[in-house]
Amino acid sequence: MLDLTYLKIFEKDEKEIILKHPKPDMPIIAIGGWAGTGKDTAAYNLQKLLKKKNKIKMAVHVAGDIFRAVAREAGYSERELEKFSAEIKGDELDIRIDRTTLEMALTKGGIYVGRMAPAVIGEHGIKVWIETDPKIIAERVSSDPKRKEYKMPIAELTKRGKERNEKDAARYKRIYGVDPEKMKSKYDLILDNSHYTKEETANKLYEFVVSKIKSFK
Repeated sequence: MLDLTYLKIFEKDEKEIILKHPKPDMPIIAIGGWAGTGKDTAAYNLQKLLKKKNKIKMAVHVAGDIFRAVAREAGYSERELEKFSAEIKGDELDIRIDRTTLEMALTKGGIYVGRMAPAVIGEHGIKVWIETDPKIIAERVSSDPKRKEYKMPIAELTKRGKERNEKDAARYKRIYGVDPEKMKSKYDLILDNSHYTKEETANKLYEFVVSKIKSFK
């Protein structure tokens, strides 16, 4: 049988969605990466470039948006998001978010952003992993006056970032039995933006995506 997704936990969901819905009109693009690598910014800049240069209008779905969709489906309002998070058990929230990501992607296409998004999308879309040198992430955060970590020591921010990534990696290993670092070798593009501006990152991502989109039509 064709290995459509990398996360077998969603294989049944995938079959049901494919049977219920035709292939989406829009391509599917999944952008993953650890915290602070600029996934969201890259996705929105890519969205703008596709619209401007190719007249392609693609919606961007970040993890927070999908979390809200999952909460609404469970009957919780925008004001009850914290309550929803507190009441859902164990790892079920991650699983629901990733299942909803797959369903939305297979139903209507679009750009999906999240650490596990490329693994969830699997062979249905263009899979990108963005990475950045941890020290450079810390420097960017520390120099951003809009961030609460503004002017914090680089060493402290680097340590915090490493600990957060290790915690997230352990969670995904527990839930799915996969290591995100090893999974990225299966993706279509690993884009290191350590020495790129936001605009350069978006342009490189755009060039790659445009070269791949034809194969998904």
